[in-house]
Amino acid sequence: MEWEFITPGAPWQGGIYERMAGVVKRSLRRAI
Repeated sequence: MEWEFITPGAPWQGGIYERMAGVVKRSLRRAI
C-alpha cells in the first residue's frame, strides 16, 4: 500500500495522514 495524500503546500498534513494510515493498518491487522 502506498499513501500519497500529502499536498506539497502543507507539510503539517503529513503527520495527520501518517497517523491515520497507522490506525487503518492497525485495524486491518486486527480484522484479519
